[in-house]
Amino acid sequence: MPNDEVETFPDIRSSKLVKSTEYYETKECDNQLLIVQSGIKISYADNCIVIADGAVEIAFANRVIVVSRDSINVSHDASGPRDASGVYVTKGALAISHGRAPYIYALRGAKASAPRMTTFNTDVDSGSTILPQATHNTIEPIFLGEPRRKSIGTSMRIDAGEYISYSGKRCAAAKPDVSLFATMLPFVRKHSGCPTLKSASVTCEQGEDVAERAFGERWTFDACGKQVNVNFRGQRFIPDSSGAPGAVGESMWVD
Repeated sequence: MPNDEVETFPDIRSSKLVKSTEYYETKECDNQLLIVQSGIKISYADNCIVIADGAVEIAFANRVIVVSRDSINVSHDASGPRDASGVYVTKGALAISHGRAPYIYALRGAKASAPRMTTFNTDVDSGSTILPQATHNTIEPIFLGEPRRKSIGTSMRIDAGEYISYSGKRCAAAKPDVSLFATMLPFVRKHSGCPTLKSASVTCEQGEDVAERAFGERWTFDACGKQVNVNFRGQRFIPDSSGAPGAVGESMWVD
C-alpha cells in the first residue's frame, strides 16, 4: 500500500479500546478498536479497527481495518468524496456492494463492486463489477492451514468489456488504456454498428511544432470484418480526414 494511503488509516495507539464477548451492535464506531468474540454490526464506521471472531456487517465504512474469522459484508466503502477505502482481511468471504478502492484478503473469495481494488490471495467472483482495474497479488499465506499458491507475484485485471488487444505504440503523453477505452470503444462500436471489436492498431503522430505539442493517435479497428479508422487528437476523437474506408465521421470530446 502506498505510504500516502497508509497515513490515512486509524492509528491503533490512539484508538479507544472496546471489548465484547457477545454479539455487538452499534450505530457508530469512531476512532475505536473493537475486539469482539462474536459477530458485529455497525451502521457507521469511521477511523475504526475491528477484530472479530464472527461475521462483520458495516453499512458505511471510511478508513477502516477489519479482520474477521467469519464473513465481512460492507454496503458502502468510502462513499463520501473525502472518504478512504478500507482494508478487509477474512478467513471467510467478503462482499462489498459499493466500494472505491478496497484492499482485500478473503480466503473464501470476494464479490465487490468498485472502480479499483487490490487483492491478496483472493479469488474475485466473476459477478463483480470492477472498472477499470483490479490488482491481484499472490503472497505467502497468512492464515494457519491456508494452502500456498503455486505462483507468487502480481497481476492486473482490466475489465474485458472495455479493453482490446492492440499492436503499435501509443504516444507517451496519452491517457492510460483503461481511461481511453472506456469512452472510445463504445464510440467505435456505435458508429461502426459492430458489437464486438476483434483487434486494433495504433500509431502515434506526435507534433514537433510548438503549436502541435498535443499528442495525436491514429487508431484502426477490425470491426466485424470492416476496417474502422479513428483519429484521437488531444482530448477528443475527430473524423478521419484520410478518406479511408470505414472512417468515423463525428467528433466526440473526451474528459
